[in-house]
Amino acid sequence: MPEYFSGRMVIMLKRSVVGLSSRGRRSLVREATPKSLKVASFWHGLEALEPRILLHGLLPDNPDHHDIFDPQDASQIQSNVQKLSQVTLSNIPGRSHSANDLWGYVSPSGREYAVLGIARGIAFVEVTEPRHPKVVAFVPGLDDQVDDRPCKLCLRDMKVYDQYAYVTNERFSTGEFVLSGGGGVQIIDLTQIDQESVVEIGTLTQDGLDTAHNIAVNLESGFAYVLGANIANGGLVAIDLATDPTNPRIVGTWSELYIHDAEVVSYNDGPFAGREIAFGFAGLEGIKIIDVTDKANIFTMATETYPNITYAHYGALSEDRNYLFVDDELDELFNDDVTMTTTYVLDVQDLGNPQFVTSFSNGLPASDHNLRIRGDLLFEANYRSGLRIFDVSDVHQVHEV
Repeated sequence: MPEYFSGRMVIMLKRSVVGLSSRGRRSLVREATPKSLKVASFWHGLEALEPRILLHGLLPDNPDHHDIFDPQDASQIQSNVQKLSQVTLSNIPGRSHSANDLWGYVSPSGREYAVLGIARGIAFVEVTEPRHPKVVAFVPGLDDQVDDRPCKLCLRDMKVYDQYAYVTNERFSTGEFVLSGGGGVQIIDLTQIDQESVVEIGTLTQDGLDTAHNIAVNLESGFAYVLGANIANGGLVAIDLATDPTNPRIVGTWSELYIHDAEVVSYNDGPFAGREIAFGFAGLEGIKIIDVTDKANIFTMATETYPNITYAHYGALSEDRNYLFVDDELDELFNDDVTMTTTYVLDVQDLGNPQFVTSFSNGLPASDHNLRIRGDLLFEANYRSGLRIFDVSDVHQVHEV
């Protein structure tokens, strides 16, 4: 299955200052004071936008946040993008109070689905006709099945390979934000999704795997990489999906340090042909470029940072794989030298010697979070300022479109 919806793209978001399985991240939450307190709450909904963008967004609950947009001014709410529909959490089974992540799936028939991580589980929403989305299925989260205490904060990340979804779970059941369980990686069969039926068919708990913050899948190689887990020091856990998608197995680990998220690709030409490379985003440690070709010998090729690094959260490669665009989730909040949404650009043509090149901003005082690239367009999901689309055909002349 393609990583993107056909003609559409998934923009993924998670709540600010979470993912607390990292010791450094927890320290930031408990000890650091933002330049100005900005507490974001989840917007209870899923929107379908034109040009065919799915966005699960965040809206502020503090009146001080509303200085970015005037809700009565339509020109500020959307520009060159048209909202087509909305699905709220009240329309989804499970009585969830929040949602945190989003992915997509195209069934063999060509029908398109959003896969939404919510507090109590995973929802599947058909968006083949984006003006008429339909909730077709819901699967309770593994953590909700093993921990009956109220969920203070539940986070799920999901990816799809072949006709199966793989879901990681983190559950915080107390106000101290201490992980209380995850249940492993959830495996969900999507073969009957067109008949509005999905089935949990198993879990992966090999080697004690319980909680994890993220999962990345390389569709070309057939391997998944669990990230920020309770094993392997929170590093990379390589999982073979291709041999048997219904019975994935851990086949290698990299445990140098905690990795929050990753982009994993296979190189088919050029000097790195035949290599599978993970770009790992490691918070204050920057970006780790990791060779994962040989699962028995995963090793670090290079480490790179950038000015004002605070928490390297996620990044995406340009389609020619010359540049890596990086979102630092916390620089705008905790770094006095960063006042506006800032995205950093690294030259990664030489994987062993990456270089910071430049950064860009649209001048808005919001924290960036996740991004994806399609062609020359970068789609960025930001706290407080929503979806932003940039032309990155020239990294030295990036502009918002």
